[in-house]
Amino acid sequence: LIYVANNLGLLQFDGKNWQRFGASDTKIRSIIQGSDNRIYVGSQADFGYLQTIRSGELKYVSLADSLPDSLRDCDETWKVFEIERNIYFCTFEGIYKYDGKELTHIPSENRLDVSFKVDNRLFTFEFEKGLMEVNDGKLAQVRNGDFFIDKRISNILNFDKETLLITTFDNGAFLYNGTVKPFIFKGDYWKDNY
Repeated sequence: LIYVANNLGLLQFDGKNWQRFGASDTKIRSIIQGSDNRIYVGSQADFGYLQTIRSGELKYVSLADSLPDSLRDCDETWKVFEIERNIYFCTFEGIYKYDGKELTHIPSENRLDVSFKVDNRLFTFEFEKGLMEVNDGKLAQVRNGDFFIDKRISNILNFDKETLLITTFDNGAFLYNGTVKPFIFKGDYWKDNY
């Protein structure tokens, strides 16, 4: 089965037919299949999972509904990741960790942007702080992460075993291993195509 997140909800394709599941009747922004075979989804102002019930149908279970009112306005959930059997729902207002039983809020001082998983590390961009990483259930600024305060990050990838390649929307790309140095594309190719 192929699952697709889109503005109509969650689409399932079995190779012949499409079926739509309206997880909380909103736009689905992200989806993963967890190691527990649940389908985890992030959407507008909600996140949770779809689980197969006895009839074989998928039933949506909201996890965001279990949050206290003070945390309930989580805005968009653009990314969902699994790291070491924990599910991370990455919103603009904070990151939420779900261990299969309990939901924990990882707060931020400022609004977050898109988050990135590299190997088993979870990074995010926090406005007014720069590049952050989830460590021990908290957001911590990485060494020299403040370099990115005014550079919105578009992606983070492995470059080699010790170095990350960090691309930005408007300021080019950088190699990062605790220090930051520009990564030069031959002929500034990235500027001509974006």
